Amino acid sequence: MTFTKLLLIGGTSLLAGFFLLLAPMAEIINGTADGLAWFLAAIGAFLLLEGIVMFFLGLQARKRDLNRPRTYGHDEDGKPFEDDRPHNAHQYPGAGVQGQAGVDGMP
Repeated sequence: MTFTKLLLIGGTSLLAGFFLLLAPMAEIINGTADGLAWFLAAIGAFLLLEGIVMFFLGLQARKRDLNRPRTYGHDEDGKPFEDDRPHNAHQYPGAGVQGQAGVDGMP
């Protein structure tokens, strides 16, 4: 799983966990909580823990990816860049590549 997915899932779980943990907290503190309030608080606590772990794993994976040395001789498929790119990308194409200039549409 990529670090972007880990960070996204972790962040979403943190937000959901905060909401589900804090929503029934007033009932739990007052002592009037029913079973559903305790269940939502337990799910919220679980989501908080899961979100913290996933977010931490995402940060570690991002750090590992950013610290990995890059080589620019090959792309990710393993084929060299020279196979699909010209030697000089800014070179003006030759007359054989330009086609017919001045025919149909040229004033």
